[in-house]
Amino acid sequence: MILLAAIASSRQRIMSACDDLKARYPLLTRRAIVAGVPIPAPIQWIDRNFFKGQLNAYAMCLNHWLPFLPVPVILINAGWLDDHSQLKDRYLNDVSISYHPDCGCPIKYIICHEFAHFIYVNMSAKSRRQWEQGYEHAQPSGYSFNPEESFCEAFAGHVAGLTGKYYDEAPRFAADYGQE
Repeated sequence: MILLAAIASSRQRIMSACDDLKARYPLLTRRAIVAGVPIPAPIQWIDRNFFKGQLNAYAMCLNHWLPFLPVPVILINAGWLDDHSQLKDRYLNDVSISYHPDCGCPIKYIICHEFAHFIYVNMSAKSRRQWEQGYEHAQPSGYSFNPEESFCEAFAGHVAGLTGKYYDEAPRFAADYGQE
């Protein structure tokens, strides 16, 4: 795995989350790129003044938009990596309103959720259809606004040890990624 531009404390948290994933999904994490990316000042200004901070996302998986990439490529908002206490406060607020599952650590949640995008775009069409047929809006969390985000939330929760319908189904679908 290649890890770029993360401060030491965040780097350790990212590596720990990846180690958890590697133990369960060794092929998934064998080659991956995780990078802390600074958000340009003009975008921060637009977000503050027009969107009340709602665009200040945790991260994104480039594979979601570029599914042909052969390895997971995860870009994490460097602002969140620089201030773990602020990240933890926002994450705990998101958990308290059921917007995200409580995965115990914000960085672990981010890594697992974003890796799940890579899994989703690489799972078989049959498995994706099956997941989509069982999709319910806002399940397992408020961020589950479409089947892909639902899968990512369920996968992150599963890796964190949560149980329930979606969390228990996620590993079966995750085991199928790349099996066309």
